[in-house]
Amino acid sequence: MDTKDGITNGNLYQEISESITKEQIHFVRLETEDINSVSRGILLDADYFLENAKEGFGFPLGLIGCIDFDGKHVSNKILDSGTTYGNGALYPDLSTFKKLPWRTNVASAICDLSTTFGDLNTSNFHTRSICKQQFRKLNQLGFELKSASEYEYYVVNKETLKPLDETDNFVSTLFNEEKFGIASQIMYSLKKIGVFPEKFHMECAPSMFEITFKPSFGIKGPDNAIRYRSTVKEVCRKEGVEALFMTTPFKDEYKSTSNFNHSLWSLTERTNVFYDAANSHKLSEKGQNWLAGLKAHSKALLCLAMPTYNCYHHFQEEFKPMMGMNTAWGYDNRTAGYRVKVINEKSTLIEHRQPTSAVNPYLYTAGLLIAGMDGLKRGLQLTDPPHDGIVDNEPECSPYFDIPKTLDEALRCFQEDELFVKEFGEEFIEVYVTLKKNEIQRIEEMKKLSNGDEKLLWKLYTKYYQTL
Repeated sequence: MDTKDGITNGNLYQEISESITKEQIHFVRLETEDINSVSRGILLDADYFLENAKEGFGFPLGLIGCIDFDGKHVSNKILDSGTTYGNGALYPDLSTFKKLPWRTNVASAICDLSTTFGDLNTSNFHTRSICKQQFRKLNQLGFELKSASEYEYYVVNKETLKPLDETDNFVSTLFNEEKFGIASQIMYSLKKIGVFPEKFHMECAPSMFEITFKPSFGIKGPDNAIRYRSTVKEVCRKEGVEALFMTTPFKDEYKSTSNFNHSLWSLTERTNVFYDAANSHKLSEKGQNWLAGLKAHSKALLCLAMPTYNCYHHFQEEFKPMMGMNTAWGYDNRTAGYRVKVINEKSTLIEHRQPTSAVNPYLYTAGLLIAGMDGLKRGLQLTDPPHDGIVDNEPECSPYFDIPKTLDEALRCFQEDELFVKEFGEEFIEVYVTLKKNEIQRIEEMKKLSNGDEKLLWKLYTKYYQTL
């Protein structure tokens, strides 16, 4: 077991034990993320948690990859087999232990999932474990990733799942103020659990929120993204509303994204590798290698950045350049799929503009690390210049739009990327593809059930993806 994560850290265990007594914590919620990025977990008595935190807690392995968004079982020959669909063990990462500010006497911890008790080998299908494995490989190269996601999401009526109002006045002070009550509760709760918020504003669609948070190093980046989403959803429910993280809950409105901002740092020098002091207005050589790796694997990476059927809806609608649905790159160009920001050492980064709010942060980050490290190891070079103008669907931009337009196409690209198959493993690829093929089938069934009634169809969509 990785002791640096705090799983078996004796000092941290003692601090938590004292905190449970001092803060009168009666229950501890263990959380883990399934492949669809739905949070799964169990609630423990606090004393029972302390007694068994180092030994682990039983948890069905199949819940990671055999359960659909709405809780229905998905048959899978790997996870349904007698040897792997039994109980594994949840091991809480004690460094993630936090009291939940919106619940009385309840704390939470993010967990790793081991195949069997005492084995300490993590599951091949556990998304956080897969991500941590890639972080270890990055560390072996002498680097660490600093990252944060910019989530957009809709806050809607809990009963009707419709926007709270019809106003879409982007960053309007007046309408920011109207939603300040909900936003302030979210920001307060985020700060209390260690996900430090930066700013809030209303986005460009009715009841569309964005609250950004500070970037963090290593696994804490995707951990923060997971904690962010669960905090938003639970605080909103306490406030009597519902937060929707499905990409497109409304047919004619903007999709919700989670632009991924990241930079690469030297472990020894603690400097931003993307920044070149001798050429401060451009991305460094290693930064260009990294970006070239992302572009080389862009089709497979899109399958993780846009992981649901619903993510691809806008490819069928009127083209919107600001979405960044292309493989172009440019300096501070919001219409490019890869937006490079070069300001100073601290603030030089790459913003990948394709991830949606439905993304699994662990799987996507793992894919990004695989692609970026490939660029570093092979010294890949960018073959196209930075794009200065609007990347649109005019003929001169057509090469940039050679990307999957449907989930089915993205899955094929994922399976055909030899490096991704090698790093994620053939068994994981099969489980992932089976789960997503089931999703496509479920959507087709909804289309038949709605019998041409678009209002009913979108209502079924929203109910299906509501747990995201």
